[in-house]
Amino acid sequence: MSETYRELIAQLTNRAAQQKLTDIEDGILCADGHITELQAENKALKEFARYVIRTECWCQYEQDGCELQDLAEKLGLIVSSIVTADEVDDFEDFIVGDEIYKFSDILKEQ
Repeated sequence: MSETYRELIAQLTNRAAQQKLTDIEDGILCADGHITELQAENKALKEFARYVIRTECWCQYEQDGCELQDLAEKLGLIVSSIVTADEVDDFEDFIVGDEIYKFSDILKEQ
């Protein structure tokens, strides 16, 4: 095989590798943008879910939040918990041993 032929193959291989690298970099940039969008959506959905649960389930004057609360529990957005002595001061309407609902790890504020 002549030296020119080898050089030509090396150049073509190099171009193909560079193009693949460029394609991969473009894909990473696109994925990063998509991840950023998903993170923003996730944040917005969590905020919406917190708002709906606070205003529709836990508001003293609402009478029909049970279905929404049941759905939130089914979806893993809230979890059942028993009020402990350490936290009873945080829940003025409850006593130790009462069952309450709290945001799951998915919806906890960070």
